[in-house]
Amino acid sequence: MENLLIVIAVAAAVYFIYKKVWGARLQVREDYFEQHGVKVHFLDKTITIRSHTYHVNQVTGIKSILGGSLKGVEIQVDDFKKPIHKISIGGFGKAQEKFAQRLSVALRKAGGPSFV
Repeated sequence: MENLLIVIAVAAAVYFIYKKVWGARLQVREDYFEQHGVKVHFLDKTITIRSHTYHVNQVTGIKSILGGSLKGVEIQVDDFKKPIHKISIGGFGKAQEKFAQRLSVALRKAGGPSFV
């Protein structure tokens, strides 16, 4: 029984690390931008944040979070149910600022507002 729990814990840790590394990977194609679980479709003019999809004009703000051990970006949208989406960003340096800049460029390319 102990061996099974160890295998499950190791598998969960490997999966978590894999998702963090794979999700952080920048993908830019002619029709979309994707990084950290956020995807902007240029032709559809939509942004998908994890499982929530919005029109790019519903994005009202992008803010870098610099406090403490949490590094990330906050995406604000016109939505009563979930108006703020926090995207955790690992890495060194100014990774969150680079992501916020790329996201702003992608939103602008999709016909949305500019934030930077």
